Amino acid sequence: MNPAHTRRPRRRLPSLQMLRAFEAVAHHGSVTLAAEELSVTHGAVSHQVKALEAQLGVRLIERQGRRIALTEPGRRYAAPLQAALDGMALATEQLIQPTRRASLTIEATATFAVRWLIPRLGSFCHAHPDIDVRVATAGDVREFDHRSFDASIRCLDDAALRTLQRRRDWQEMAVHPFLDETKFPVCSPALLRARPLRKPADLRRHTLLHARSTPGAWQDWLAAARVQDLDATQGLTFDNLHFTLQAATRGLGVAIGTRPVVQEALDAGTLVQPFPGIECDPRRYYLVCPAVTDGKPAIATFRQWLLAAAHEAPGAPLAPDEA
Repeated sequence: MNPAHTRRPRRRLPSLQMLRAFEAVAHHGSVTLAAEELSVTHGAVSHQVKALEAQLGVRLIERQGRRIALTEPGRRYAAPLQAALDGMALATEQLIQPTRRASLTIEATATFAVRWLIPRLGSFCHAHPDIDVRVATAGDVREFDHRSFDASIRCLDDAALRTLQRRRDWQEMAVHPFLDETKFPVCSPALLRARPLRKPADLRRHTLLHARSTPGAWQDWLAAARVQDLDATQGLTFDNLHFTLQAATRGLGVAIGTRPVVQEALDAGTLVQPFPGIECDPRRYYLVCPAVTDGKPAIATFRQWLLAAAHEAPGAPLAPDEA
């Protein structure tokens, strides 16, 4: 018998509407947010989930006060279901891709985007004019909502990465390292001339600049430099590291910078590193995306460009044996 005509078992599948409703509830942990994503009413989502449970004969979700929680069968069902729906979406996009331009939304922190990514992004756009790139500002590094962007750039230490990868939502992610980071003080050359910093304890005579987006940075560096009896909380505080570095450039005080985002300022001489060799808190930048879309042409192209840009940039590219 011709294998092409072999009868295969009939698939037992609930309706796509039911599956999409449950997957959205499982992802958000909320019927309300699922309804917003699907552009339907709260009641419609609840009805579809209840209908799915009735058809399967399995309870998938349960209420815990005002919160929605997955049952154990619900957790087992949600992960492969999300992968299947993502795969269907990707297959559809790849089918119609030749008829339209590719688009790619990349999430990154404001500081990394302004000081590292955007200055290099022109080379990607020049090499790939058929891909429209959108850069979005990152929120909580612990959260990843792939419905809002295609890939995200996150900076994590090894312990934070291991913690995240134990979470169910991160177990479905592809994580690609591309750049290393360390922290150290920086200030303007004029400030250093006016009030020299010959040893870390001299920081007592300077204003410390802080970023809310990197809490504890001064405490970490002072501990690494073995400086005691110095108030690490005094000084000026700004919302993000970019603003803090701008203040340092203007001579308002001394900031904790991170390599690679301050490397161009160091090379240009607008910032200086008063204590070369005393750096702390090694972390790594990763490109993160859902594993099911990791092979998407636009994402693969951007990933290859990002790794090449990291190796070409001065500062702290990823070690060759870890690329």
